[in-house]
Amino acid sequence: MAFNSLSNKMGLGALQETLSLAFIIFMAVLYKQILVLFSPVIALTLSFLVYIPAASAFLLAEVFSSPSPSVSDNARLSAKTGAFAILFFLLRDVLGYGTVTFPAPGSIKEAVLFNAYDTAFLSFFATIPGALLILIFCMSLLLAAQTRLNILEKAQAVEEKKDENV
Repeated sequence: MAFNSLSNKMGLGALQETLSLAFIIFMAVLYKQILVLFSPVIALTLSFLVYIPAASAFLLAEVFSSPSPSVSDNARLSAKTGAFAILFFLLRDVLGYGTVTFPAPGSIKEAVLFNAYDTAFLSFFATIPGALLILIFCMSLLLAAQTRLNILEKAQAVEEKKDENV
């Protein structure tokens, strides 16, 4: 992250994690205030949910970061995190309400995919506990995939060393 490299250059390595968290929270608050300014309806609807992706992004970056990621690695991680967030909220919206919502100037537009009353049992996923269950499921899948990929990379490295020694 650019902010992390800046804090390292300033000699604030010990405070880097705290400063990064403070910066992410600041950006989330700034985004919420801009959202209130331009579209109060969306800001009211989202409520505190604006802050959850900021916290999730911080946690995902910490879980999946390598010891010294490059700018391109950070860009890829940010793109993956953004895609994950969009797919997560889209899945939650479709499962919970049967709709897909889009922000519009001064309002929210929605496309109804199916009647939510027909699948009322799925409305649980629209609640915060249901969304957390979906998030836990998705995170466990991602962590399992990451662990398996790390095992494969280590096995390839061992094979390459064996080939070099022979």
